Amino acid sequence: METKAYKTGDLPAGVLEGLLARVYADSPAYAAALAEELSRQLSPDNPFLSRGSREGFVVTDGARPAAHACAVTDPRLPPGAGLIGYFEADGPAAARLVLDAACAALASRGVRRVYGPVNDTVWQRYGVSTGGPPPPYLGEPFTPADYAAYFEAAGFVPADRRLTAAVDAEGSPFGSYASARAGLEAKGFSFVDLDEAGLSARAADLHGLAAEVFSGSPLFVPAGLDEFLYMAGARAAGSAAVLAEDAEGRPAGFLWGMPDGLSAGDNFVFKTVAVLPAYRGLGLGRALFWSLASRARAKRYILSTMRYGNAGITALAPGGAEPLREYLTFRRELC
Repeated sequence: METKAYKTGDLPAGVLEGLLARVYADSPAYAAALAEELSRQLSPDNPFLSRGSREGFVVTDGARPAAHACAVTDPRLPPGAGLIGYFEADGPAAARLVLDAACAALASRGVRRVYGPVNDTVWQRYGVSTGGPPPPYLGEPFTPADYAAYFEAAGFVPADRRLTAAVDAEGSPFGSYASARAGLEAKGFSFVDLDEAGLSARAADLHGLAAEVFSGSPLFVPAGLDEFLYMAGARAAGSAAVLAEDAEGRPAGFLWGMPDGLSAGDNFVFKTVAVLPAYRGLGLGRALFWSLASRARAKRYILSTMRYGNAGITALAPGGAEPLREYLTFRRELC
């Protein structure tokens, strides 16, 4: 096997697509969607590159690509921290080679603590999934379960844990939350339904809310609005959201979701919910979930990649949520 470095924009054509097609051979639609998303993110046009930098690595086994990763640095991260992103590998030997190469590149730049996999920032895809069979849903950070072992074999330890759960639409609690919205409307709150075009028009409000709500999350960086828009551009098709505003018209929270294009519409994915601290405890989360669920046409709702132990989100589907998969992000100290 051979490891080669490449600069942004110089990834040979077909390498990523070929690797993903093999790794996700049981989920070809997911492999194709992931290849399209990652090609966009790895483009020189990605505005992340005006803040951070990355160096790419490909491991080949003869003529076949066997692994890929990027060494990522960003001045917005804590001092001495760096990231490994865009990790994919077809087997443990190739995984070890590409992880060691990325760690060595980061160490040469003065990085002493590495997190991965994180694709540039946690605003994008990050973590590996640790269980549960295919099929994945659209936008999920689904990976082979072996990926966790690849990171551990390279000296990484778990640093962050998340999970996804599902709720059958029939009998779900969301239909009972209409009273929460009615009560808030009686207090002057309003709820704005946003389709794909509306999302673009109110992107600055959604970005500001997300930035404030998630600022305490591990590895959070204050991604710019241009980065937010670029990332959302890969996932906007068919998306819908509900934006809540208080009696003075100030944004208070939102819920963003999308139909799962990999399940022929059977799933609707609740992707991101954000409620400002000042408005928590008022039933705003319930009102948002009722508002979006009432527009969705699906057999099952998916609560995507929730922070493990997030009691507020878990309480929105009491007793009815079925765990689908867990996700781990890893850390390694470089000495």
